Amino acid sequence: CLDGVVLATGGGAVVSERNRKNFHEKGISIYLQLNLDECVRRIAQTASRPLGSGKPQEELEALFASRRAFYEACDICYITDGKTPQQCAQELSDLLRPLIK
Repeated sequence: CLDGVVLATGGGAVVSERNRKNFHEKGISIYLQLNLDECVRRIAQTASRPLGSGKPQEELEALFASRRAFYEACDICYITDGKTPQQCAQELSDLLRPLIK
């Protein structure tokens, strides 16, 4: 049983139909929406990002565009722009509390 588990996946996890089905059936999926410029900035700072590190911005924009519909199909689309990780955690906790049994 995995009650109370938070699973943070990579950005490509939603591309798999099997993953999306599991996410929907077994929990609540949340898209942590971030503006693309900030996303590119973060990826550029991380050498361990296999599909993003060292790529031109245009290529990252195309990758994001190809995944956008999958992200937006999540149960919750939460805008993180301008918020600290602590603010995001608190707001998401408040939002999810009534949804969790």
